[in-house]
Amino acid sequence: MPLKDNNNPTLKLPSWVENAVVYQIFPDRFKRSKTSYKKNNFEFMNWEDPPDLQGFLGGDLFGVIERLDYLKGIGINCIYLNPIFSSAANHRYHTYDYFKVDPILGGDEALYSLIDEAHKRDIFIVLDGVFNHCGRGFWPFHHIIENGKSSPYKNWFKLHETPFKAYPKENETCGYDCWWNDPALPKFNFENKDVEDFLLSVGKYWVEKGIDGWRLDVAEEIPFSFWDKFNYEMKRINSEVWVVGEIWGDARKWLNKKYFDGVMNYRVGWSTISWVADFKLNSPYKNSFYPLKNLTSKEYINIFSYI
Repeated sequence: MPLKDNNNPTLKLPSWVENAVVYQIFPDRFKRSKTSYKKNNFEFMNWEDPPDLQGFLGGDLFGVIERLDYLKGIGINCIYLNPIFSSAANHRYHTYDYFKVDPILGGDEALYSLIDEAHKRDIFIVLDGVFNHCGRGFWPFHHIIENGKSSPYKNWFKLHETPFKAYPKENETCGYDCWWNDPALPKFNFENKDVEDFLLSVGKYWVEKGIDGWRLDVAEEIPFSFWDKFNYEMKRINSEVWVVGEIWGDARKWLNKKYFDGVMNYRVGWSTISWVADFKLNSPYKNSFYPLKNLTSKEYINIFSYI
């Protein structure tokens, strides 16, 4: 969903975005090359096995490179990668090292090769930035696990008790702020300037390495002031970098070019599913932002009047 800024007509989207055809890739499940797992002697699930929360099928970034010509051939000119930084989860939203591409995905070498090969084909690369929370293995959080209130990093997170319980038993609280009460995802404390500076340095580092954009996870849970700085710093390096916020619900408060070039328009996405179902929708799926429900054509059209 592109944004407009009537107060500053000189602000424009990156020139390539208007004609972007974006293809989302979940790296673990896209294509397994021989490069990564043979080099590292990895053992994975069988490729035909059904997905598992703690299982790895072994798709990697070299596999993405092997399919670039196919993607180009079907009209793709932008790839959005789900998280690729080092993590103990196959989806990699539990980041523990923001400056390293996960070795299972081929490491930094694989990303740099992907950027080069994609750019040769006029394909842009957008990374997933998970900056609201991290994984339990992230070094400042691990430092607190080991040192408790004596850790100099204790203010990187909002702790309610020390020692806290990073792996609480059933019906126990963890003792710190975490995303949607999941102790595996401790939330950053954005009142701490060190946290802001660290995450800004992450954003700048990968833009300088050649990526073309950031898709920013659960952006609405992070202060506006941070996104103002983030967008400025990315554009200062490369004015053509695309900065997109993930906003689940009503995005109007974020429709300001000083924060994002656009947002992920889930409202239209869910509404489209609800409309094309032709009143055959029978799903127990609900969420607090926009539950799936059958829509008439008139109701569907009305959704667009609020964008």
